[in-house]
Amino acid sequence: MTYMAHLHKALLKSGPTFLTVMRDHWFTLLVLFFAKEFFAYFFSYFQGFFTHSNEFELIALVGFAMTLSDLAISSILLILIPFWLSTPLSNSQISLRQFCSQKISSLCIENLRAIAQIVRWSLLLFVPGIIRYFRYYFVSFIVLTSQSYHDGKVDALEESNQILKGATLPFAIFLLFISLTASVIPTHSFSDIMSAPFATVQQDALLFLISLFSTLFSFLYFQQLSKIRASL
Repeated sequence: MTYMAHLHKALLKSGPTFLTVMRDHWFTLLVLFFAKEFFAYFFSYFQGFFTHSNEFELIALVGFAMTLSDLAISSILLILIPFWLSTPLSNSQISLRQFCSQKISSLCIENLRAIAQIVRWSLLLFVPGIIRYFRYYFVSFIVLTSQSYHDGKVDALEESNQILKGATLPFAIFLLFISLTASVIPTHSFSDIMSAPFATVQQDALLFLISLFSTLFSFLYFQQLSKIRASL
């Protein structure tokens, strides 16, 4: 079976799994979405306020804070999807708090290592940096779910690199397609929120669902490719 066939298989599985996750974890997802909306409205208000007073440094600071809040929500989804869909490393059930406490430090360290490598390759040549970005895309999933990683048998960066070897291009094309789809949805300012709150919530909900689907698909594709690597 080719890598494109495995990607297609993961896509077919993503639809039913997406609906199952929505059904079983709707309350958690709703809390995350409204937390995202709260921060978006909060920061948009101050951004609009500082724009009128020409406080450009504060506008940039608020924009950075808004980006951090979006990144925090995406990171939470990145942890929740493997927790919901994978079997815990120990065969007994563990709570989300235990799951996070066991893995957060390793997750931060390995992602910082990945970022450092991506920056290093980008400084040499831009294209190798992009390739490294996609090759290290599964680092978080390895840290969160791989028994071999926690036993010290594999390096997270090298394992992600090996899993995606030969599968980088179709995976990158899919992620770029998702990004382009999301970019079609218009962004909005605080004045837009005040003038058409229902429309902006609809747009944000669609973006949130796209992010959820993208993370879910990436994890399912990771599982598919991990099985291939394990069988070699």
